[in-house]
Amino acid sequence: MSSTRSEQVKHRICEELAARRLSISHDRWHLERVLGFAEQLQAIYGGDLEVITVAALLHDLGRTEPNLHGRASVKKSVEEAEQILSVVELPGSKIEAILVAIKEHDQADLRPSTLEGRILKDADFLAGFGAWGILRIAMWAAETDRGVPQIFDRLENRMPKRLESLEFPESVRLATREMLFADLFLSRLREPPRVDDCRTLGKYVILEGISGSGKDTQAELLRPRLEELGHTVMKVTEPGGKYKCARDHWRQRANDPVVQMFLLLADRYDLICDRVEPALVRGDTVLSVRSFLSTLVYQHQGLYESAAIAFMHHFVPPPDLVILYDLDVDIAYKRCADRVKGQVDQMGAHETKEVLTAHRVLYLQVVRQMKTLESVIIDASGSEDSIAQITWLEIERRIL
Repeated sequence: MSSTRSEQVKHRICEELAARRLSISHDRWHLERVLGFAEQLQAIYGGDLEVITVAALLHDLGRTEPNLHGRASVKKSVEEAEQILSVVELPGSKIEAILVAIKEHDQADLRPSTLEGRILKDADFLAGFGAWGILRIAMWAAETDRGVPQIFDRLENRMPKRLESLEFPESVRLATREMLFADLFLSRLREPPRVDDCRTLGKYVILEGISGSGKDTQAELLRPRLEELGHTVMKVTEPGGKYKCARDHWRQRANDPVVQMFLLLADRYDLICDRVEPALVRGDTVLSVRSFLSTLVYQHQGLYESAAIAFMHHFVPPPDLVILYDLDVDIAYKRCADRVKGQVDQMGAHETKEVLTAHRVLYLQVVRQMKTLESVIIDASGSEDSIAQITWLEIERRIL
């Protein structure tokens, strides 16, 4: 059948689905995810794409009746699929292949008899792992009135069993990785309610911004003003010397963002435990030039997303204030160049206009998206004294 005709069949099926009430845990979001996995597996292993597409769209129609489970639900899905297929123009052989794939897809202990069925089974199971899997388990538990016990059962038993029954190595690889998140989620569910006593007397202020934004200069100007008011101030700069030593030992992979992230993580953990937290407990004010926010910006292009990197930094005390010095890239670049007296070859890898532009955007995104942070964005294009005065006004208003 031509590509145009296949699209017409798909469109007609989607119209039929739109007119039906679908299970909220097996709605279009689930169908689109299953279809996405199925199409990728089909591109690797072949099979009839039209059969796979239609089967993926129709495979869970029986879920609209939450009192049906297991094979009863699959049987209902087949019956509902037959009704829809009766109004689309497909050869009988393809309809039969679609129904066989649907019939055999949802049993962990059954290997489907066709390639299309095995692809559908893996695609459907893959859509049940990780964050999306947890979401669907919770919704299905609510739909079936089984509550929290079913959520624990699915995470502890059903999800691992489904992983064992996957057909294709690509599926196993992805599911194994997604299981790590599910296992973490399950471990958090098991934790008893607990509030840690982490009260401190000091204040933790973070100064951030792209290279050339003047954050170190502002920290030096801010320190004596705080000390004049009687504050004991400790200034720290990240990364520290231990990171630089460790980086030298990893010089062959020094530019790998994942290696950088874990070296920085170790260096930051050492700094927080040995210097920052003791200072805050004593009641000191800590001024930190750079922080975990820099890792969210500089190492985000590695294997880990910003949310995962932020979670790894749970040991960092919540800052009392984050000051982001925002600066036009051309001005920042000129300041960086002036610092090395115009010798461009002496500038850092993060000081090109392209990198500065990307980092500026990311800093603004991170600060604006992290709603739990007490933060302020200051235009850093003015004179040192004018920026220092704005900084001081923000410190007075938010910290003192």
